[in-house]
Amino acid sequence: MCSSDLAERRASISLERVEVRDAQVAGVRVMGGTITADRLVVHGGPMVGIVLSDKATGTLSRCEVAEIGRVGITVAGAGTAPELRDTTVRDGAGTGILVSEDASPTLQRCTVSGHAGAGIDVCTGADPMVRDCTVDRKGTRLNSSHLV
Repeated sequence: MCSSDLAERRASISLERVEVRDAQVAGVRVMGGTITADRLVVHGGPMVGIVLSDKATGTLSRCEVAEIGRVGITVAGAGTAPELRDTTVRDGAGTGILVSEDASPTLQRCTVSGHAGAGIDVCTGADPMVRDCTVDRKGTRLNSSHLV
């Protein structure tokens, strides 16, 4: 777990053509930093594929998150405003993309498919921009709260 000092210093990470398999908690987690990811693949794992929180920013481009147990991608916290472009989130046992706690991501040309839960779950206070995306099966759910 990162200390709050690290998050306040705005850590950053660049990932290009990286594959993460079967992570036990989160495949990639960015708290209060900046991520630049191109062709990142996160596959398998019982919890969450990617977590972006605590004012995290940056871009996920041409990434794939697949077969995750709870949530494919979580975007949470005021000031958390990443851009997800041309990214696929598929075949999860829970929710595809969870946007909560005043987060404001931009989802552009993304595909969310084959989830047992909602494709995109938008909770109270969240303000995502969803543009030119494809969501199948369960679709998008807008709620006042999210219970895990």
